Amino acid sequence: MAGSTTTPGFAVAQRGPDQGIWSRTARGTFSAKSVAFLYFTTPPDPPFNPGFQAGTQELTQAIEFDQTSNKFKSDATTEFFDVSGNSYRKGCASAVAQRLEQ
Repeated sequence: MAGSTTTPGFAVAQRGPDQGIWSRTARGTFSAKSVAFLYFTTPPDPPFNPGFQAGTQELTQAIEFDQTSNKFKSDATTEFFDVSGNSYRKGCASAVAQRLEQ
């Protein structure tokens, strides 16, 4: 799987696309884990940017589709690591999606 994100917290071109794996855990539910590279360090710039170190971001998601499989919701955790592999920040996120049709 591959993904991307848009957030005012990252500087332009600071974060690359995430790449990872997903698997079915039960009917209509899936788990996913992906990793993205942070190419350079930025200092904090409140209120939107807490500052990020060069390294990686790991995302772990629990995804649940509705009965029609046209919508899903996702709860995720995120963890940031510096280039030495030391964890320096953790967080959570949620998302919703709906299939687009012509």
